[in-house]
Amino acid sequence: GKAVIASEVDGTKEIVKSGYNGIMIPVTELETRLHNEILELCHNDLKRKEFGANAIQTVKDKFTASEMTRHIERVYFQLTNSKHLN
Repeated sequence: GKAVIASEVDGTKEIVKSGYNGIMIPVTELETRLHNEILELCHNDLKRKEFGANAIQTVKDKFTASEMTRHIERVYFQLTNSKHLN
């Protein structure tokens, strides 16, 4: 339930949606933007609370046990089918 400031590295793009549940900063812009983005969230209670609430909703929508199971099933299915093709 916290607002997140993240850099665009593996895994974060699937979770953090910039302007919805946090702020995504390209790695090449971290030095120039990180300070200002931290201050923005510190001074903007409404945005911080909105991002936090949206973060909770993102986890509820995307990371339920059934959704994670379906994702793992798809990965296993792709792996087993690719082995049969070789």
